[in-house]
Amino acid sequence: MLRPSTFLVLGAALAWELGAAYADEASACDDPRISVGAHVDGRWVAPIARACQRTHAAADGDPTARVRIIPAGADLIVEVELEDGRSALRRVRDIDLLGPTLEALLVLPPRAPAAAAPAPLPTVAISAAIPPTAPSTRGDAHAHPTANLDAEGGSGALRIAGREAYLSLAPALFANLRVGPWLFGIEARWDAFQSEVTLPAPGFEMETLGSGLSVARRFRPRFGTLDVGVAPRLLAETQSFLQQGNEVADTQTDVRIGTFARLAVGDATLRFFVGVDFELSPGRIRRRIRIDPALPPLPSWSSGLTAGIVWGEP
Repeated sequence: MLRPSTFLVLGAALAWELGAAYADEASACDDPRISVGAHVDGRWVAPIARACQRTHAAADGDPTARVRIIPAGADLIVEVELEDGRSALRRVRDIDLLGPTLEALLVLPPRAPAAAAPAPLPTVAISAAIPPTAPSTRGDAHAHPTANLDAEGGSGALRIAGREAYLSLAPALFANLRVGPWLFGIEARWDAFQSEVTLPAPGFEMETLGSGLSVARRFRPRFGTLDVGVAPRLLAETQSFLQQGNEVADTQTDVRIGTFARLAVGDATLRFFVGVDFELSPGRIRRRIRIDPALPPLPSWSSGLTAGIVWGEP
């Protein structure tokens, strides 16, 4: 029969052995960031000590990280928690992988080298002797389109019409609304003193009144302005002659499509210009229209040469 003193001796010996085992586990790691749990399998003690020495001596370790090594049967669970609250768990089964696992969790990645500062741009000194560029007096019509009214008048136009060669003097008036380089206009003309020299009919007289719209583009050569455009026109042609002492007269209307060009010289408000135009009647291309069988056909086209003055800003 065991005496009570014997139980006391056995208890003290067991307590000393357990305390020594716990002391060995606690002292197995000298890295203050790493804590080792109790009851670690004996085969892990030496690997833990070696791994802790390597991480403690590493200069590029994260000083704010905290690691717990928890025994899980014959394996270890490695838990790391960073200062910003992120954490990770790794299960280690192989003794040789404990050190690389701790290093991967604790060692900071290398910092990227700082980018070199860009070289300063060379400074270019501008001489004060260079005079400033004088502003252009003509301006750019495309930069700030504005609407301006150009009132223009042409006179002394000499016209020829059709293969019958009707000749006439035709004063004309026209006005344009200018928007940037574009001109939108109205026009009117009077082909007065119109004649056909080969006509045998006695007392023959002819005149033409016309009006129309126009769209043109203004170009700016160095010596002035050049307007090129198209103009649909409505014409009223009147012919009369004497037949047995009686006057026979009639009027025909016609629609024509015209194109024109006008060249004005200089930059003054009042400028001289010359122009040329041509117009064609689509309805008379394949047929000939007569006011009277005794008269020649009405013209299907006409062309004119104009000289006059233009008033308005260039």
